[in-house]
Amino acid sequence: MSGNVDVDTLLALINSSATAAVAEWQKKGQDVPPLSAPETHPIDTATDVVALKKALRVLEGACEHLTTLLSPNGQTIYQRSYNMDTHMLRVTVERKVPDILAKYPEGLHVTELSEMIDIPEVKLGQIMRANAMRHIFLEVDTNVFANSRLSHSMRSDLPNGFGAIASRGLCETQRAGALLSESLADPEYGPSFEASQSAFMYYARKQQGFQGKAVFEWLQANPERRENFAIAMVGMGYSLGGLTVLHAFPWQNYTSVCDIGAGVGTVALHLARKFPNLKITLQDREEVVGHAIDHWAKAYPEAVSEKRVDFVPIDFLVGTPIEGCELYYLRFILHDWPDSDAQLILNNVRKTMGPNSRLLLHDYVVQHLDRKSGLGESSTYGVEPAPEPLLPTFGAGRARAHYMDISMQLQFNAKERSLGEVLALASSAGFKFEKYWDLAETSMVEFSPA
Repeated sequence: MSGNVDVDTLLALINSSATAAVAEWQKKGQDVPPLSAPETHPIDTATDVVALKKALRVLEGACEHLTTLLSPNGQTIYQRSYNMDTHMLRVTVERKVPDILAKYPEGLHVTELSEMIDIPEVKLGQIMRANAMRHIFLEVDTNVFANSRLSHSMRSDLPNGFGAIASRGLCETQRAGALLSESLADPEYGPSFEASQSAFMYYARKQQGFQGKAVFEWLQANPERRENFAIAMVGMGYSLGGLTVLHAFPWQNYTSVCDIGAGVGTVALHLARKFPNLKITLQDREEVVGHAIDHWAKAYPEAVSEKRVDFVPIDFLVGTPIEGCELYYLRFILHDWPDSDAQLILNNVRKTMGPNSRLLLHDYVVQHLDRKSGLGESSTYGVEPAPEPLLPTFGAGRARAHYMDISMQLQFNAKERSLGEVLALASSAGFKFEKYWDLAETSMVEFSPA
């Protein structure tokens, strides 16, 4: 097929998906604000965004596909080899530049900013300009910078958690990523699938002298980063569309849910507010449960006083969750663990479930890039394939699934799984497939006891 035909098709997809996305913004009561407007929009923290996410996965995939199709090979290779976005962004996030510029809505000259954050003026000007080129900050006058819509949203005083997400990705994840090739070449770390020998642990030991076993121990030893991790998990609910599950799944048909590995209750807090008749149990490590109790006491004390929420410690690799719940919900849990540990977790959940209970596994689901296997999953399990000529996975439209996949490898020597891999693990633990829930960005797979 001629590439010219693909160009016409991709342009049509861009037009239709962009129109659909604008309509979703306007449903929130406001037009799309310009990138130069340092303001929030209701859609930033909306939870019912499946339709928007579905439009964006086509739009992102089609735009990247078209640009790559029309660019000479060398240009694309250079762009992907020399991309400095994460390094430039990390400098400004670590020094809280969005917070500083919030006090100067008309902009701040790089001379004054350099004195505040102790970076030479010339170097800081290069860094700020590189960020502004990507719409993070604005150069409102020569060497005068202000917040853009994107940098404004990363302020630490906003409850969206986006600044913490950026910090988490730019610090722990990118530092490990910079040593991925070296860790894979290491005769001890390269062949290993143990969490204690991930690329991040390679970084922590080689560059920090840390002697603990895994990432969560490192977080315990670094309280500031542990706190950032907790806030980042809140932000992920919004940025990755994880809270769309509040609207997609019929929670109102059930009376009890056990949120396993709940953290401080990123999803459970929203569930408690939206479905007051749902009895919720949060289960996580003992120290995390302690943080959760404090968090709920401030964020939603009524649910605690009315005994609509319980907090129960668990080591889900060893113990079983509480009995008697209708739903057992695991969000972004199995992707932290290699298959052997994931199997243990599922076995322990299965032991405690009643005959009418349901298991909900909420993660990213990755697909192979050949259209044959993608169409096979579509016809059998209801996975929606992308329109041609896009890759069946939507290509760049689902890039965050692959970012998360590599992030799991970097941090835990684990991975996101294909639907076939999820089904195999669940079947081995005694579960039967019920339904695939397409949440556009993430996915949820529902099982019953076999």
